Amino acid sequence: MSWLFGKKKVPKVPLPVPRSFDEGALRFPSRMNTDRTMGPEQLKEAAGLNEPLTFPEEDLPSMPEPMEPEHLDAKPTNPQLNLPVQPNFPRTPVFKSQKEPLFIQVEVYRSILGACDGLKHDLAELSETNKLLEGSEYNEDNRFTRLRKEIKGIHDRLLHMDKILFKS
Repeated sequence: MSWLFGKKKVPKVPLPVPRSFDEGALRFPSRMNTDRTMGPEQLKEAAGLNEPLTFPEEDLPSMPEPMEPEHLDAKPTNPQLNLPVQPNFPRTPVFKSQKEPLFIQVEVYRSILGACDGLKHDLAELSETNKLLEGSEYNEDNRFTRLRKEIKGIHDRLLHMDKILFKS
């Protein structure tokens, strides 16, 4: 029965020490960087939404002749199926994209790339902060369990001392 009342085994691998949590990691910057910020008008201009769409006439097919209405009064050949007959409508042709290349100003393109890099950096920082928070929560649970065991041990020893002192 030495396994029941024996000494507890000390883990061979020590638990990692958590890094101290920096409160400034969760704060937003006090001033915004305006050279990396694009307004809605700049974004519309970069996307080319301000320019009207032009379609070349040679790519468009001619309009088809209107079809004569079909006779829908005819009964289906199978009397068990009473499904309505759907008329065949001509499909509208899908317009092809412009043959001209789309141009974006170099400054706008660079600002978009800078904004993407900034977002990647912010996401990496948030991921690191999330890992730190998860680690601190795990250690917090372990510390709380250990503290509760120690308080229970102190309470038991105080009860034992009270019994000894006030027994006589």
